[in-house]
Amino acid sequence: KYFRMNVPAMVRMAAAKPDVVARIKCDLVLHERSLRNLAAAKRSALREGRQLDHFTVAVERERNVCRRMLLAAKIAAGLSGRPLRKALEREIAELKRVRKLHEKVWMRQFKRENIEVSLRVFDEIADSLERFGLPQKPVPAGYHCLDIEPVCTDCKLETGGIPIGPAEINGRPFRFAGQMHTHAQIGKGGKLSLRFPRTRVRDIHLIYGAQTIHKDVTKASRVLEVRLLRAGKPVFREPLLSIKHLCDWWAPLGEHMWAGGGFRHVDRGRVSYALKPGFLYGLFHLAHFPVAGEEADCLEIRALADEKFYLFAATIESAPA
Repeated sequence: KYFRMNVPAMVRMAAAKPDVVARIKCDLVLHERSLRNLAAAKRSALREGRQLDHFTVAVERERNVCRRMLLAAKIAAGLSGRPLRKALEREIAELKRVRKLHEKVWMRQFKRENIEVSLRVFDEIADSLERFGLPQKPVPAGYHCLDIEPVCTDCKLETGGIPIGPAEINGRPFRFAGQMHTHAQIGKGGKLSLRFPRTRVRDIHLIYGAQTIHKDVTKASRVLEVRLLRAGKPVFREPLLSIKHLCDWWAPLGEHMWAGGGFRHVDRGRVSYALKPGFLYGLFHLAHFPVAGEEADCLEIRALADEKFYLFAATIESAPA
């Protein structure tokens, strides 16, 4: 579980649970001692000494988790710039070393086909470390990345793997929450309002997750209403339907035997897969709203049913002048 965590997920955990860092420092000492003991045991083993390598790999993986969590705590405390890039480079090199050891020990006894899944996890973590150190791209002209932080109410650490702050998803710029939050939640009777500079709106882009959407794919129902306001008055509104526009975010691609794989039922002309924020969760990118260039200064989302809706990011795309 923790080994799979990317950099943003660990930063959010370090920020939300600072007491964890002290325990991790103790764990790191124990891991170092365990590795020394394993090396000594292998030198003195009379037979089956190579089997100890499997224990070594397991401890190395746990040690790597501790190293990355300590780095995440430093990032949460403000580590940035050149020191951050150097620290990320060290952890990438360390992760590649552990990956190589894991592959070497595995291949002594098992087939390559069975190791590809675990190696992919190593590569995803390395990619997260590399991308976290990249400079942020400027927001392209014609887009307003709405600041969701003031309306965020929750920090779900299981989905903490979303970006921190600005990020590009499916070729569109977004601004995600900071270290202390992951999303804003809307339940029955609730609403969210996000203001932006007055502009002629070409499209609305939402990154969302949803829960407890109807399992009967033949019965779509109204779940949300998206509105655009100008000076407090609605100039556009569209109801969003379950199944067609919104689907459950738990194992949406069928990653679990108990999941319905809801993504296969959505309107692919409007809904695309966005990213995996955590193990077995999936977020979606909803766009192509029939706005027709209405001038507006506020995005409003209203709940129409009991299903829970989680908003992770929202961007307004302006119409050409």
